[in-house]
Amino acid sequence: MSFNSSDTRGSLYGLVDEHASGILVSWIKYARATGDYGILDEYCETAVRSYLYNGGKGKLIAIAELVKIRNKQRNAMLGALRRKKGRGEKRSL
Repeated sequence: MSFNSSDTRGSLYGLVDEHASGILVSWIKYARATGDYGILDEYCETAVRSYLYNGGKGKLIAIAELVKIRNKQRNAMLGALRRKKGRGEKRSL
């Protein structure tokens, strides 16, 4: 998956990683401590925007395509529930 050609492979992990470190985590901690989220908002608008679709405006897709994606996800979830439901202990009547 490629976001931008100018980004290095691990540059997203410089913002946030699974060990609660990174530049963005430091700004979140600062914003929570001071109550001033303006700095965090500004940083997200500048640094995170390059990782988002269409410069932060989102990916434009047709509504029909969105419905197909949602139905596929729902059917996969329901199928898993149905398979689990029938695996219980069998009882004789």
